[in-house]
Amino acid sequence: MEHCEICGFVWELVASAEQASRLAEIGSAYRRVLLPPDRPAGWAERASTRPSPEVWSAVEYACHVRDVILTCRERILLALVQDTPVCAPMFADERVLGAAYASEDLGDVVAEIEVASALLARQVARLSKDQFARTGVYGYPQSAERSMAWVGAQVIHEAEHHLVDISAQLAPFAGGLELVRRAPKDCGRVDLVVRRPDVDDREILDVAHLTVAEGIEGDNWTAG
Repeated sequence: MEHCEICGFVWELVASAEQASRLAEIGSAYRRVLLPPDRPAGWAERASTRPSPEVWSAVEYACHVRDVILTCRERILLALVQDTPVCAPMFADERVLGAAYASEDLGDVVAEIEVASALLARQVARLSKDQFARTGVYGYPQSAERSMAWVGAQVIHEAEHHLVDISAQLAPFAGGLELVRRAPKDCGRVDLVVRRPDVDDREILDVAHLTVAEGIEGDNWTAG
């Protein structure tokens, strides 16, 4: 199955029936991480600062996710009226500078993600089985004919993948485990188990041995 080599996301595991609800949750998830009520002084500056020159800042990642959501909504609408349209590229890297992502207000960006994700969720909720199956030529990660079900899953992937990037940047500044403590304690769902045996290496597991002391056996996250 096609999966993200970095986070392990599997597009095929995202059922069409669950897409609308997962898309609708994106806005609130980004608000919790980017605008926590107990955020310390200097939070906005931290969010707009790149950890290194080649890595986007938290606000740049958030702007990217907002634009992915809006762009993919238009791609879905286009595919409903045209047979297999070729989706225009986003030029994601060029947008970062061209749209001055780093200068955008964090609160505004979060509000825009909430609106964008709600709009896309409503659109996806209206799609029939045949409409989910309609296709377009999508250029990322490589040019291929993709169904609208795949496009919806791709938005979920982008949002969830980059929320991890953002959390990794801001969690130390926010006091560490507080972001983790906000996760639900009485319910949850495991879609995929991924182990990192080495830096930049990922393995999808059918069975995992988990301990309190070491986490997933064979995973080296605790080693750095």
